[in-house]
Amino acid sequence: MIDKKKQRAPQWSYVANSHQLKVGAVRNKALLVGSAVFVSTRDLRANGYSRMTPRNGIGPFKALISKQTPRLFVASNDQVTNAAPKSTRFALAIDAYLQWGMRSKGKVILIGGYEDSNETHLDILVFENGCFVDYENKALPGRSAMHFQDAFAALVDDFSSKWAGFEVHQAAPLTPFNQAGPSIKYVDERIFKGLSFRPLSMHSTSQLRELAVPGAIVVMGVVFCMGALGKGWSDYHSANASFNSEIADPVVKGQGGVDSRLIETIQQRRFYLDQPRRQVSLVEKSRNLVAGISKIQGMRIVEIKLPAPSVGVIGPTIGVPVPAGPDASGANRKPDVWLRVAVPLQGSISILEQGKALMTLISANTGMDVRLARQGWTDDGKRRVFTLEGFIHG
Repeated sequence: MIDKKKQRAPQWSYVANSHQLKVGAVRNKALLVGSAVFVSTRDLRANGYSRMTPRNGIGPFKALISKQTPRLFVASNDQVTNAAPKSTRFALAIDAYLQWGMRSKGKVILIGGYEDSNETHLDILVFENGCFVDYENKALPGRSAMHFQDAFAALVDDFSSKWAGFEVHQAAPLTPFNQAGPSIKYVDERIFKGLSFRPLSMHSTSQLRELAVPGAIVVMGVVFCMGALGKGWSDYHSANASFNSEIADPVVKGQGGVDSRLIETIQQRRFYLDQPRRQVSLVEKSRNLVAGISKIQGMRIVEIKLPAPSVGVIGPTIGVPVPAGPDASGANRKPDVWLRVAVPLQGSISILEQGKALMTLISANTGMDVRLARQGWTDDGKRRVFTLEGFIHG
């Protein structure tokens, strides 16, 4: 649903790559979107990206009373920021999405991102009662691609099963999905109103705006913390006195007292039993992968191996690369899943075109990144068999 009120042209430039900065940013303001920013719920190091201050996923008042503050870790693309003139000031679209979500009520999914003629980059944020819950990054084909509708429909189906009962919104600078998602509400460019455009160095140190908490909240926080410390100290002394009373019991002393080594051994065994079993995890992942792939019409699973066997050096591949640490990047990263699937021939469509469309659908249905293995296809005149390698996140 689009607000039909007359809107002014944005007083900034959307920047997803270094080429967009060559013509200069509007009023020297660059709003970083798409692949210009790496976002994760974990503190990862991505090659070619400079880490920024982590973003809190709840408001300052809720943070005072919350035991654990959810965070988003962000980093800027060095190639993009280095291409900007020194006078350029930056803001991040992900900050606007996060602020919008923390003002929302109920269960909400916000889809932001950036698109061009070749690719649709999606930032998907999940909120519940104004608190950040989860984040996913998805790459779909461009709107003009024949399989965009199928890929997006698979993504919406995944939302419906994983986040049942959540209301879906879509945000600028993406254009409205309309036919692709008629039930999706649209949030226009006013979502970026109020963003502070600052030199990049200020994004990398601290967010003064987030630290400008009203004095009353600060006082309440101090009082609350002092009360919590006092209660904790009182509980500690009470527990300590109770423990000393118990071990002073003549019956306990007659049995040799309390052996701290035995307690430590029992605790270590409990930790071991609480750890998830690897075989259970593999079965769960296999079930999810098969369920996602089985939704694709005409595809048949020939063979699946999880974890993937050693494949040696990877040759030329197609697919979407995933930012990772220096020890697990590019050809050095080993796949998690080895998958062989068969599909019918599709007229004059080439092997690579059919393979790329196939991998896009598998990625959308399973949430894993997929690439074509070296010499990973065969053709017997009736069907094509693709050998794929998958990378599971999380």
